[in-house]
Amino acid sequence: ISIEKFSEFANIARENVHLNNLSNNIKVITGNAMEIIPKQKDLYFDLIYVDGDKGNYLELTKLAEKKLSQKGIILVDDIFFHGDSINEFPKTEKGQGCRATIDYYSKSDKFYKYILPLNNGILLLKKKDSS
Repeated sequence: ISIEKFSEFANIARENVHLNNLSNNIKVITGNAMEIIPKQKDLYFDLIYVDGDKGNYLELTKLAEKKLSQKGIILVDDIFFHGDSINEFPKTEKGQGCRATIDYYSKSDKFYKYILPLNNGILLLKKKDSS
């Protein structure tokens, strides 16, 4: 499932899915992920990729966490937001959202946490075994 907030990007995603013969495997949904994710009843994912609304990254990642399979992984893209999230006081709403996500998950004991310094940074959250 790919959730695209804007129809322009949803159309590009649908075209790419079609061109790669993945229409039977990937469903593209247009809309706000904050509204769509909770409606995905009884669906759990091994891998969730979070990108987009950086000001709401913490809320989006918490929603993703609820839809994660037992040993799943969440990848949060652009977690450095051009370095703003690692400033003592991030200057932008997007930087603040990324920083809030880093701060929240740095204290979480539910995940193994890694920040990969690739490009604009990736936060990797690997769910710990709860058994």
